[in-house]
Amino acid sequence: RNKQVYLAKKNLMRILSEATCLSMIPPTHGTEIRCAKLFQINHRLYMITGSEDTQIKLFSFQ
Repeated sequence: RNKQVYLAKKNLMRILSEATCLSMIPPTHGTEIRCAKLFQINHRLYMITGSEDTQIKLFSFQ
């Protein structure tokens, strides 16, 4: 499933080492993304998010 994650690319390098708050528009119960953590593994960028139902989802950016 494709989730609408609004993330400014110009702020990408700045938030690599810190957590940022993201949310879906419109927010829906159980699928709203509250926080996101970005990190890099082998030149590939990953974003781990904690949703409203506390489930952890992992997104990969090619």
